[in-house]
Parts: sequence; C-alpha cells; structure tokens
Amino acid sequence: MMIKVLLMLLICPCFTNAGNIQVKRNKDKQARIDSIAYYLKNPSDSHILVAAHRADWRNFPENSLEGVKSCIAMGVDIIEIDVQRTKDGQLIIMHDKNVDRTTDGTGKVSDLTLDDIKKLHLKNGYGFVTKYQVPMLQQLLEAVKGKALLFIDKCYKYIPEAYTIVEKTGTQKEALFEGIVSMAQIQADYPDYTKKIQYLPRLNGDKKNVETTNYINEFVNAPSMVATFIMSYEKEKSPGVYYGKLIRQKGISIMANSLWPETCADHDDDVSVNNPDAGWGWLISNGSNVIITDRPEMLLKYLRENKKHK
Repeated sequence: MMIKVLLMLLICPCFTNAGNIQVKRNKDKQARIDSIAYYLKNPSDSHILVAAHRADWRNFPENSLEGVKSCIAMGVDIIEIDVQRTKDGQLIIMHDKNVDRTTDGTGKVSDLTLDDIKKLHLKNGYGFVTKYQVPMLQQLLEAVKGKALLFIDKCYKYIPEAYTIVEKTGTQKEALFEGIVSMAQIQADYPDYTKKIQYLPRLNGDKKNVETTNYINEFVNAPSMVATFIMSYEKEKSPGVYYGKLIRQKGISIMANSLWPETCADHDDDVSVNNPDAGWGWLISNGSNVIITDRPEMLLKYLRENKKHK
C-alpha cells in the first residue's frame, strides 16, 4: 500500500503542490489578521489602520457582500457594517430598521422573514436598484475570514446570537462589537461574553466630567476586551482630543470618525479630499491610529504615500 502511495506522489506531484499552495494561503491569511490585530493592540503613529464605513458604498451598495469584497481587495483593515434582525430571528446586514431606503422593498426588517429579505435587491448610492441582494451576517464573516476585521455595528442587543455565528465561522479574531454602554452594564447584560468579545466603546469627546472619566477608566482597566475607542468631538479644543492622547498613552487604540465635520472637529473626509494633511493628517497627529472613512481608497493612497500603511 505504501509503495502505491509513493508511486502516486512521484507520478502526480501536482497533489503535493496543491496542498503546499493551500497551506501557504492559510499562513498568509493568518499573517494578515495577526498583523492587523498587532497594530490594533500596539497603536503606532507609523502604521495607521483604515476602517471603511458601510464597506465600499461608493462603488457598490452599502453593506453589501460585494462592497466588503471590494474593501478586502483594496487592502482595508476594518470593514464596518450594520446588523438588523428579521421577524424569524435571522441576523441580516442593513443600516436602517426599514428596508425602503436601501432596497426595492418596503417595511420594517422586524416584520419581514428571511425569505422576504432574500427577494429584495439593494439600491446603490444614487438610489438605483441593482442585482445585488441583502447579505446575512454569516456571509460577511466568512468573506472577511483571514482578510480583514469586521466592525459589527447596531448589534449590541444581539451579541449572543451574533457570537454564535462568530464561533460557527471561526472568526473570533475578526469580529468587533460596538456599543455606548459602560463596562459595568456589559458585565450585567452579558456576563458570559465579556471575556470573549472584542469591544469598541464609543466616546463623545465633547464632555469633560466625572461620568466620562469613569467610563474611560473602566475600559482602560480591561485592555484585553477593548479593541479601540471610537472617538468623536466637534471642536479642536474639545476634551476628546485630550482624552484620546491619554488613552493612547495607556497603549489603547483610538479610532477617529472622519465621516462628518461634527465628529472630528471639521477634519473630515470632505476636507481631506483636497487637503489630506489638514484632514486625516490632523487626526493622526492628534492621537488617532485608526480612521473610519467613507473614502477608504483615497485614505489608503494617502497613507501609503506617507509610508503609514503597507
């Protein structure tokens, strides 16, 4: 029997080559995720991570599988998507509670079954109906596995169901969960998950008070759970700039929100289109090592030109 196997290997080296190729691909995927995780846990001004808001919605419908794949192809590190739950308890990807704006259907997601959702087609950024369909959370987790992290928004109340899917797909390293509640509240709501999930606490940096300080300290003292703080502030002199630098000193990442002027002291994507140093550059120089953007391709180009992204 052994002789036959050896003969087969000699005659058909393609079998071993195929196996070696697959092993290399698996190692490359692991290296990619480990690299992103390293820079998330070890923030640096020399390597900035890029997060795409609702995937690549400028070229594909928002929150679509195709938009996620496009982000992966361009080298985005973190892809933000939104979760809703159907009438029959399935987690699908959609920002709004209603399907009207983003699909050719009408009604609340919570009033529709998964079969209803599967009949819909997504609209693009101009409002035109496309051939693309509404994806499920499981599809996107499978798509990013080994390639990017998935920032799962609007999912706090579905964490147990979502994490079951995370475990099923083996994407514990890829899945990030967002929320605005305190550490104490998370421990009360989900005591079985606080040591499992990677959490993104949101912080309104326009408030400087005891409540904000306590909120920060709770998470700073639990660094293994926190992937990055999501910071927003309206003005350059807002307390959030100070808080961000303080959090970075503790070795925790800061994600700047460059989507709208009121969330980044007017250093947003629109400013960055014409003057990236005044927009994204300002955010980086003031402590942000992760930037969530609606223009991931442009941001990646800027960072690579400045040797701040590989």
